[in-house]
Amino acid sequence: MSYSLPECSFSLEQLETIQSWAIFSFLPAMGYMRTTPWALIHSPIEMGGYNIPHLYAIHGAQKIVTVIDHIRSTTDLGRAIMNNIHWFYSQIQIN
Repeated sequence: MSYSLPECSFSLEQLETIQSWAIFSFLPAMGYMRTTPWALIHSPIEMGGYNIPHLYAIHGAQKIVTVIDHIRSTTDLGRAIMNNIHWFYSQIQIN
C-alpha cells in the first residue's frame, strides 16, 4: 500500500475511508475495541494512545521524500522542480 502512495493524489476524506477499513479490521486482532476513538488510535504511546500513524501524514511525508529524492539525484524532473523553486523565490524576492 505505501509503495504506490506518493504517486497518487488522495484527499483527506479518501485516505480516512481507506484507513478506517484497515484499522477496523486489525484493531480487534490487537486486542482493542472497534469503537475506539480516532484520537486515541493516533495519539502517541506516551499519552496513552496506540501510536498508529494517520495515512494522510504518511502520504504527505512520502510525497516530500519523493521530491527530495528527485532533486538530489539530479534527474530531469529534479532539475525542473529546482527551476520552479528558483522561479518561485524570484517571485517573492528571496535570494
